[in-house]
Amino acid sequence: MPVTARLTARGYEQLGTRGVDFYAGTPATGSLRMLVALAAHRGWTIGAGDAERAFLQAWLPEDDPPIYVWPPAEAGEKPGYVWRLQKALPGLKGSAQVWGGHASDTLLREHDLKQSGADECLYFGKDVAMLRLMDDFVVVGPRGKVRSVLDALAHTLLVSGIEMLTDSGQKMHIFGRVQEKTAAGYAISCSPKLVESILKEE
Repeated sequence: MPVTARLTARGYEQLGTRGVDFYAGTPATGSLRMLVALAAHRGWTIGAGDAERAFLQAWLPEDDPPIYVWPPAEAGEKPGYVWRLQKALPGLKGSAQVWGGHASDTLLREHDLKQSGADECLYFGKDVAMLRLMDDFVVVGPRGKVRSVLDALAHTLLVSGIEMLTDSGQKMHIFGRVQEKTAAGYAISCSPKLVESILKEE
């Protein structure tokens, strides 16, 4: 059986973080519903995908204090050696913020999108709208436009796992909700797994 592992930082041991703002934007509650309603009204397609190795795509700001980490034993480094991080790493405080800035800059610069003034995770372009939740992307627009945007994102932000709702009866999980293409438009329902997890917590 294949085994995968992820190198993470011990953010809970990170020094010099007192009073530092690590806020990372998340979509407003109604933004996803607004996009789905827009797609249904205009007869548009909904597409989605997620960025691979998102944090590792983002460079740490050069003017920030340097961050050093102990390398894992598997790296075979000599005793006493440390690594200076150049890119964001899962577990590191501030990684989500750095990735969000990188993703937003890329969408504005490379994809000619404009950021919403009401929701920093919402973007608009000509006949297209996009919503980002951390490393997940949802795109609505004409079918060909959605496909071209997602294909472009595969190159600029390493977006993969691309899915599109094009035929009635198709379903797709987006942000913990089930989106279904219907003859009349789209239907949104809560993921059964999410409901089960909430009930278990209670």
